[in-house]
Parts: sequence; structure tokens; C-alpha cells
Amino acid sequence: LFIYKSTIFYKVVTYTIMESCMCHMKHSLEERMDIGRRMYLHEITYKEAMEIYGLSESCAHKYMTDYKYQISMLISYVKQRA
Repeated sequence: LFIYKSTIFYKVVTYTIMESCMCHMKHSLEERMDIGRRMYLHEITYKEAMEIYGLSESCAHKYMTDYKYQISMLISYVKQRA
């Protein structure tokens, strides 16, 4: 039973890592940031982004998360310079 659970966990983790890599192969960094920005500003929803750009739900979520991270880095940089 322990080996069975470990095998399932391994498959889930492997699939998640592969899907994450696939997200970055479809779109350039600029495109990913633009998609993330549009979702962040509520121009489009996750479902609309999935339909328009052919993304999985996890990729759409990752694009918006990456965009929010870039925004926070920019804000912290500007605060340090002021």
C-alpha cells in the first residue's frame, strides 16, 4: 500500500513539473506577462484565458502569479530607490 501511494505521488509531481515546463514553451515571456496582466486587471477571466490562449487552468494561474510577482519586485525596487 505504501508503494502504491508513493507511485501516485510520483506521477502527480512528475505531471505537474512537465505541465509547468510546457506552459513556458507555448508563449514568450512578454506574452506570459501580458496574459497575466489581463487576468490581474480583470480584462479576462481564467476560463477566457484558457479558451483564447489554449492554456490549462494551472498555466493560467501561473501566468497571473508570475505577473503579480514581477509587479511586487518592481514596487520594492522603486521603494528602495526613493
